[in-house]
Amino acid sequence: MIRAVFAGTLTLVSSIALTVVSAWLITRAWQMPPVLELSVAVTAVRALGISRAVFRYVDRLASHDVALGAAATARTRIYNALSTAPSGEVMALSRAQLLAHIGPDVDALTDRIVRSTIPRWVAGLTCALAIGFTALLSLPAAGVLAVGLAVAGLIAPRMAGAAERRLDSLDAQQRYVGAVDHVLRNAATLRVRGQLADSLDAAARADHDLAASRAPARPWSARAAGMWMLASALTAVATFAVASLAAPQHSPEWLTVAALLPLAAFEAVASLPDAARVRIRSSRAEDRLGRTISQGSADVVPTADGEEGMRGGVDAQDLVVGWETPAMTVNLHVPEGGRHVIVAESGAGKTTLLLTLAGLLPPLSGTYRADGARFIAEDEHIFATTVRDNLAVGAADATTEQMWEVLAAVGLADWVRNLDRGLDTVLSDGAAALSGGQRRRIIVARALLTDAPTLLLDEPTEHLDADGEAAMLALLGVGDGGSGGGAVPPLPGARAQRTVIVVRHPRNR
Repeated sequence: MIRAVFAGTLTLVSSIALTVVSAWLITRAWQMPPVLELSVAVTAVRALGISRAVFRYVDRLASHDVALGAAATARTRIYNALSTAPSGEVMALSRAQLLAHIGPDVDALTDRIVRSTIPRWVAGLTCALAIGFTALLSLPAAGVLAVGLAVAGLIAPRMAGAAERRLDSLDAQQRYVGAVDHVLRNAATLRVRGQLADSLDAAARADHDLAASRAPARPWSARAAGMWMLASALTAVATFAVASLAAPQHSPEWLTVAALLPLAAFEAVASLPDAARVRIRSSRAEDRLGRTISQGSADVVPTADGEEGMRGGVDAQDLVVGWETPAMTVNLHVPEGGRHVIVAESGAGKTTLLLTLAGLLPPLSGTYRADGARFIAEDEHIFATTVRDNLAVGAADATTEQMWEVLAAVGLADWVRNLDRGLDTVLSDGAAALSGGQRRRIIVARALLTDAPTLLLDEPTEHLDADGEAAMLALLGVGDGGSGGGAVPPLPGARAQRTVIVVRHPRNR
């Protein structure tokens, strides 16, 4: 950061020096001296113009190097904290909140370095140098300049900070991020369902609400800008007046330099109101990130996946599940190796039940036991990598034979064989390279390769046609639409016998 401050200071000093030398050159040229007397000043103007750009470039490189390094460190700490935090606390975070933490909140920390911390140090050093140089010309003018810079550099930023403190736009910002993310992720589906226009309207309303939440700060922001401009203008006039009183004792070049130097010096404090706003925003973001990161120090709820003695089976007695209000009450017994399907309408709490059984969401009341349960979400991520790597998520030791076995079972073996490189074909666009049905089949195949004693599958037959749905349910041993009774078929993959619970919507074929 020292390099960035040093380069930023040299940038402003070059700008001030350029103004001073240009003022002297213009005034001296007006007197029409021999050209040779102006050659050094002309060369200095060119050198200062180039050096200002060079130092600005170095300043940007140094400051952004520090800022991007801080962003990388912050995001790494966030991911580590989320991976070790209690599952219930992580699941309570909405996608919009996660995006806000990883995106705008981390960006606010980098902004504090680039737009607050460094500019404040640069402004302080530059103002001190400008006042010191002015004192060499005239002590009264230096005093006037110091007062003006103090008003513009202290009072105006405080007013800008007061404006920022009046903002309470966090909820509006998260709604806006969520609405935009919903449109961007699901544009194709929304267009097919005829819901794209409504979603775009919702995003526009969220944008309007975000702008409205920032409205109370605008008057104070305007006052801060006005204070800076007023201080700059009054300081320039007062400095010129003081310098004019001493003009008979000095040359015209001296008077011009003394009059224009304050105008150039105020460039140093021009960014301080914005720096004050950025500092407050970043402090709030740091508090939010601190709370998120501190979750990682809490006791982690251990998962039973793969633990010794965990063989499968699910029991639930008077289990009430939900986020804040009860969504479903369940009494359930699925023995080790048993299969069970739950059919319910959307919003009934099916996914919430699976999250609770997997230990990812605390129950509202009741008791349950789910040995080695692994939750398989309907929208599990498909990575922009090879088919093999996508199947190996959660099953790094899976063999090629096992992969072909599960692909054949879910109906994707022929499709993969017809790809250019088979299992080593890269899905360059991730999930966008697949149809909805192909994505579901890969997710089920991935689950079968894991060693989890209990699989909790959320909507594994979504986007499949009638024949594909029947084949998938038969594969999982729940083809009768209820609990698997009698002998259940062995499963392909890592475990031939394991407990399987499937939730899905009712279908009217």
